[in-house]
Amino acid sequence: MPDSDNVVIVIGAQKSGTTSLYSMLSLHPAIAMSREKETDFFCAAELGRDPRSRYFKQFDRKATWYGEASPLY
Repeated sequence: MPDSDNVVIVIGAQKSGTTSLYSMLSLHPAIAMSREKETDFFCAAELGRDPRSRYFKQFDRKATWYGEASPLY
């Protein structure tokens, strides 16, 4: 499981460029961005069992950094 210290979360209002930043970060070879841009993981009322495992299943590859973007955070 990835080191939780190496997570980048892009936070921004709607129409503030989060999609552009998400796309640019996903091009970096050391950063694995989430499959879904807006996982809204931290907005969930009930995270359920083993939330870290469920969260990191969003990422396709082993990387140094992991990231996601959401205008809801």
